[in-house]
Amino acid sequence: MTSADRSRDYIGLAAILIITAATRFIGLGYKIFWFDEGATTFIVKGVIDQYFHPPAYYCIVRFVTNFMGESEYTYRFTSAFFGWLTVLFVYLLAGHLFRKIESGRNLALFAGLITATSPYMVAVSQENRPYALIAFVAVSSTYCLLKALELPRKKSLRWWIAYLLVISLGCYSHIFAFTLLLAGNFYFLLLKISRKSALTYRYYLFVQIAVILIYLPQLTQTFDQVGMRSYTLSKVFDRLGPIYYAVGTMRTFYRFSVGSIFAMPGVGFVKIFKINPQMAALGIAGLLTMFGGILCAIWGLTRHFVRRRHTEFAIFGFSFVILLLLVSLTLDDAKPRQLAHVAPFFIVMIAGGVGLLEKKWKVLAISLILSGTIALHIPYAMSETYPFSTFRWDNIAAYLNENVDDEDVVFINAGTREGYYTLKYYGCDRNLRFAGREHMSEDMPVRYYYDEKGRIHVMGDSALAARIFRETYCRQIWFVNLEYIRSDLHDLTDVEKAEGDFGMGVEVLVVNASNFHLEIVN
Repeated sequence: MTSADRSRDYIGLAAILIITAATRFIGLGYKIFWFDEGATTFIVKGVIDQYFHPPAYYCIVRFVTNFMGESEYTYRFTSAFFGWLTVLFVYLLAGHLFRKIESGRNLALFAGLITATSPYMVAVSQENRPYALIAFVAVSSTYCLLKALELPRKKSLRWWIAYLLVISLGCYSHIFAFTLLLAGNFYFLLLKISRKSALTYRYYLFVQIAVILIYLPQLTQTFDQVGMRSYTLSKVFDRLGPIYYAVGTMRTFYRFSVGSIFAMPGVGFVKIFKINPQMAALGIAGLLTMFGGILCAIWGLTRHFVRRRHTEFAIFGFSFVILLLLVSLTLDDAKPRQLAHVAPFFIVMIAGGVGLLEKKWKVLAISLILSGTIALHIPYAMSETYPFSTFRWDNIAAYLNENVDDEDVVFINAGTREGYYTLKYYGCDRNLRFAGREHMSEDMPVRYYYDEKGRIHVMGDSALAARIFRETYCRQIWFVNLEYIRSDLHDLTDVEKAEGDFGMGVEVLVVNASNFHLEIVN
C-alpha cells in the first residue's frame, strides 16, 4: 500500500468516525427514558441490589455519572461511546478479513459506513442498556483473536492478552457473551483443520482456562437468567428442522435490521402506519431496497464459498453464522436489541459479499444498501413517534402527581418493576404497586389479573392486598399503560382515559373501584 492510499484510508476512516459521533451523540439526551432505561438508573445507584444481568456495564455507567452528573445524556454516554468504538473495530476487522480481496480497504470503509449509519446500531448506542457494550466486545474480541492466530507465537502474546481482557469484560457485561467464546473456539477448530499446520496451543489453552476461571463467579446468575425461560428438550428437537432454521434466520435478520423501528414495545408496524403512513412507507421502501442489495451480497458469498476461495473469510463467516443461528434458535423471545452482538458480523459478511461481486453488480449492491440504510434512518431520526419517544414517563409521572390522591393506588404494568422505577426516576411520589407479571419484592408485593368476566384477582400477600383494596374501595384505582387490559374493561362503566401527551401506546386509565368484584387469591 502506497502512502497516498494509506492517507486516503485514514481520511475516509476519520470521516466515518465523525459521522458515527454525530449519529450517536447528537440528541443523546433528548429522548425520554423508556422503562428498562429507567430501571437501569436505579441499578447504577445500587437501589436495586438483585438483578440478573452482569454488573460490568452498570459499574462503568456509575463511574461516568459520578464524573459527569446524572441526566439522560450522561446515563447514555457509555453506550454511545462503545457504539462509536464498535464502528472503528468493524473497520479493523473487515480490513483484516478483506486483505486478500481486491479493494479490500474500500470494503472495510463500506462496512464501517454501514455500521455508522445503521438505524439499528444507532438505536442500541442511544439507550442506557448494555447492548452497545456487548456489540463492541463481539467485534473487538474477534479482531484480537484473528490477529493472535495470524502472528507467530512470540509476537502474538499481546493480542492474546487483549483477547482475554475483552472477552472477560464481555462475560461480565451480558449473558450472551458465552456464544462469542463458542464461536471463537469453533473458528479456531476450523482454521486448524483447513491449514493443516501447527497453530500454537499454549496461549490458546491458557486463555480458555483463564476465561473460565474469571467467568465462574458470574455463572450462577447466568444460569438463573437462562433458567427463567421455559425450554424443554422437546422444544430443542423441534428446532432442528431446516424450516425452523430458515424461519429463525429470517426472524433474526428482521430483528437486527429494522427491529428497533418496527418491533419495539407498543410500536407495532400497523400502529406506525396508521399514525404516520409516510414514515411507514419510507421504512418499507428502505427495507426492500436494502434487502435487494443484501441478496446481491449473499450471491457473491455463495459463489466464492462454493469455489473455496478466500478460505479464512469463509471460515469466519461459517463460524459466526453458526453463532447467528444459535441465537435465533435458542432465543425465540429475544428482543431486537439483544442481538446487537450479532449485527456487526452480519454487516462484515455483507460487505465481503459485495466485494466478491463483479463490478457492475458491486455498484448496484452498494447503491441499494446505502440508499436503503439512509431511507430507514430518516424516519428513525426525524419522526416524533420513533420507539424511544413513545413512552412519555415524565408526563405520566407529572400527571399522576397532580391528579392522584395519596390514598389512591397506581398499578404499573408495562415492565412492572422497570415501569415502577422509571416513574420514580421522573419524580412520581404516589402510592405505586405492581400489576401483571411475576416480579415481586417486599415493598411491592401485589399482583393481579382479570378473569374472563372482568373480575379482579389479587395474588401475593393476601393480608396486604386486602388492606390496600379495603382502603381504596369506592375510591379510584389507576392503571398505567394497560393496553392489553383495556379489552377486559370495555364492559365496565366509569372508565376514563387521561388526557395528556403520554406518547403512543401509553394510557392512564382510571376505574371506579366499586364496579369490581374483588377476589383475593394467595
